[in-house]
Amino acid sequence: MVVRLGNISRELDSGLHFKLPIIEDAVTFDVRTQKDNFDVTAASKDLQTVSANVAVNYNLDITSVTKMYTEVGKDYI
Repeated sequence: MVVRLGNISRELDSGLHFKLPIIEDAVTFDVRTQKDNFDVTAASKDLQTVSANVAVNYNLDITSVTKMYTEVGKDYI
């Protein structure tokens, strides 16, 4: 997507595109499936420690990238 003076001006597909220098900036999002790992610990009802390694696969929907950028920003993970 192309951001002009802080506002989203247009979305772009893959390929070669032109932007105006200084006033426009290209913002890219990775829409491929990505994986994140977390190590979590918790206590059970009888106070035993439970630990687990959680893997989460996620991807961005191409049609909602503009909404994601305006509501959440680049740090959506």
